[in-house]
Amino acid sequence: MIEAAGGEVKIGEVGTAANKGAAADQESVNGIADGMKEIVDAGGKDALKAAGAAAAGGGGDNAGAGKLFGGAAGADGASDNDIGKAAAAVNAVSGEQILKAIVDAAAGGNKVGAAAGAADNPIAAAIGTNDAQGGGADFGAGGKDALKAAAVGGDKVGKAAGAATNPIAAAIGTNAQGADFAGGMQNSSEKIAAAIVLRGMAKDGKFSLADHNNNDQKAKVKSVVHQRRW
Repeated sequence: MIEAAGGEVKIGEVGTAANKGAAADQESVNGIADGMKEIVDAGGKDALKAAGAAAAGGGGDNAGAGKLFGGAAGADGASDNDIGKAAAAVNAVSGEQILKAIVDAAAGGNKVGAAAGAADNPIAAAIGTNDAQGGGADFGAGGKDALKAAAVGGDKVGKAAGAATNPIAAAIGTNAQGADFAGGMQNSSEKIAAAIVLRGMAKDGKFSLADHNNNDQKAKVKSVVHQRRW
């Protein structure tokens, strides 16, 4: 089962104000991703063979999930429709495909936060940023080859959703306002799903909702994070 990093942190937390989430702790996101990679590496080259053979999940229709990755700058948090996009991305791929996206991103370069529209990997998106210029947004158009790019060395630092190209960058994220995922994330459901899992597990990471008092939407966000068991 998924466990949060840090005993006091709960899975799938949302911000305490409208349109405001929180960037995830960079060390926490990278620690989770690196730990998963070490376990897979220990299993040998065939550990994720099935995931490698599976077709990548197209995620263009689910770019709105990036609105969940808005930070403290506020504005444009996720709506019920955006939460549905996040659920669709997670449901489109297997747990092995999500794990592979995380492991591939962990093998890359920088792993710091970026705003949703700028993140190019799930780690950067999960961490996020605190700037006002790049919050949750649709994932961008550069994601057609994003999974391949992450495997050979994607960013591992936080970026805004619209700029992230791999799940680490997206998971770290930034504290910029919400936006659709763009760049290397929008066309990869496994990367979007990986960023959601990482942000949901990491220390300090919180998702952004347009209506932070909507208990039904908060329950849906938690459900999305918990859909995959590790």
